[in-house]
Order: sequence, then structure tokens, then C-alpha cells
Amino acid sequence: LQELSLAEVADIFTGKIKNWKELGGDDAPIILYSRENNSGTYEFFKEQVLRGRDFAATAQTLSGTAQVLQSVANDKRAIGYGG
Repeated sequence: LQELSLAEVADIFTGKIKNWKELGGDDAPIILYSRENNSGTYEFFKEQVLRGRDFAATAQTLSGTAQVLQSVANDKRAIGYGG
């Protein structure tokens, strides 16, 4: 994929979109990485991107942006965010 819209990112992180195939990518499940809920980055993402909606239950919580970046770099099916 070349790019994702903000709406697509929101749909991914809320669990509405679960497979890269739905976005024109490979037929593979989307692996979600999120920050801990006490993180300012988490709060910003939830407010500005998800518009207050809850994260998908499948989102894996990591304690720092470096961990998110490393996890995404090691799995082509993954997506995450950082500050």
C-alpha cells in the first residue's frame, strides 16, 4: 500500500478493517500495536484519529514508541503509531 486515509486508519484501529486485503493489500490479518492507555500519545490518537471510539480488543499494548516501531519493522502485517 502506498498510503492510508485517516478514516482507514481509524477503521483499522477500531477493528472494522481486519485484513490488508480490504485495503488492496495482501490477504493477511492486520496486527495492531498501540501505546499504553496512560500515554499522552494514546490519548491523542484516540481523540484525534479514533474520535473517542475504543481500540480493537486485538490491539497489542506496548510501553513505548521504540517498542512499537521495532514490532512494526519486524512484521510486514503490522501497523502502529508513535509520538
